[in-house]
Amino acid sequence: MKAFKKLPILPLFQLPQSSEDSAEKMKPLDIIPPSPLSAHSDQPLLTPSSASSTSKHWLLSPNKGPKGPISFLPSHLPTSSSFRRRLILIAAFLITSLNFINLYHSSFPLTVRTSCPDLVAPRLIPSSPLGPRADEAFASVGSACLPDYRDELDSFLSDAFGPAELEPTNPNSTISRMHAYLRRLSQAEETPARVMPISRVIHQTTREKGFVPGPSRLGEVVIWDPSSWQRTNPDWDYHLSADEEEEGWVRETLGENSGLIRAWEALGNEPVMRADLWRYLKLAMVGGVYADMDTRCLKPVERWMEWKGGRAGEGKWATAEGEPSVIVGIEADVGDRADWEKWWPRPIQLVQWTFATAPSHPILIDTLRRLVSALDLASPTLSRSRIFTAKTAESEADRIMRVVKATGPAPFTDAVLRYLGVITGGKFGWSSLRNVPPSGLRIGDVLVLPISGFSPGVKQMGSEEINYEGAYVHHGFAGTWKLKPSR
Repeated sequence: MKAFKKLPILPLFQLPQSSEDSAEKMKPLDIIPPSPLSAHSDQPLLTPSSASSTSKHWLLSPNKGPKGPISFLPSHLPTSSSFRRRLILIAAFLITSLNFINLYHSSFPLTVRTSCPDLVAPRLIPSSPLGPRADEAFASVGSACLPDYRDELDSFLSDAFGPAELEPTNPNSTISRMHAYLRRLSQAEETPARVMPISRVIHQTTREKGFVPGPSRLGEVVIWDPSSWQRTNPDWDYHLSADEEEEGWVRETLGENSGLIRAWEALGNEPVMRADLWRYLKLAMVGGVYADMDTRCLKPVERWMEWKGGRAGEGKWATAEGEPSVIVGIEADVGDRADWEKWWPRPIQLVQWTFATAPSHPILIDTLRRLVSALDLASPTLSRSRIFTAKTAESEADRIMRVVKATGPAPFTDAVLRYLGVITGGKFGWSSLRNVPPSGLRIGDVLVLPISGFSPGVKQMGSEEINYEGAYVHHGFAGTWKLKPSR
């Protein structure tokens, strides 16, 4: 580490002098400055590790006393007890202030290089009564800067998909359709452009080829009724895919040279994670509605789109009306629950057992990007990735949280929040999704349903019963791998 010359700090006021020191001119205290931060423009301005190590250097320079022990008072300063008390109070105040600043800077790292410097600002006040830990849970959401967002998605697409999906002259290629969404974000017109519609197709997947969907009951409660999707939406196409059919579709769609193929192959022994990847990829390529097999459609999908709320937000797309391009629902809104981290990786979490999108929407491209990043496929050997090296003795709760954070609701929630931040110029954060009204919340082309929309009957966090007018999908948790928190 570079050695620093001690820098003098001018006193803010004239300290009292004793009679013995009156002839000697006061000398200011020396402060050892912090070590310099990395000059690399891609490094965070302050990170938890850099901030904590930096704080160790903000120490008053010690001087040895006449009898050997270290004293934090230079020998030329007055020795009266009142003066010492005043100096100790000043030093304590400074150290406390610096530690406070370190705490918040380490909790909310900033990005140095960005195309939108006006969006880079430290958050010194928590977004909610849950405190800084809740904000830290969303530290990986990313910049709300549109150029940065576009560059990240383009870079991912160039590695993840084959040449056919990267052809800019083909209006139906993945990259062309994704750019169409982003172009609307940069348009100067006050009137928002027409949003892309959700494809009229419902996707479900099963491990058994030839499986015939039908209702199943647990006592008086229907927990398994895939056929409800066809009955409730007779004018929509319905696709039920078995595992082996998924394998063929993925390879045909992506090609053998696609970066996403590596992710698919790496998850061969992780069926839950592979199912997550499939649902994101299927809707990214085709669009439509995805629904887990243990869900029951309570009302036609067309009803989900009948948003009756007013204008929301302040972004260019905030006043978008008509049919949305994305429909998502709240799974968890923890309120002031202090133990939220035990059960959910985010204090606000979105459902991914059911959601609907138009094809090639940036939210799904970003979700796939986050999933691949979590798998750490750039490691020399996949076996070194934390995703695949969990100890066999890990608890069921730890296993669940590992999957949820890597491929489940966590990256999906982050991708939705990133998009909402981008389309509103950074004015929409995670706390804006707290207490979604019964009619839902429309932000641009995204419709967010309250917890009763896709999670009725869970008997917590304000969820209504299954027969509620605004309940659209019931999740039966049949054979679920997820633990339920104590009420």
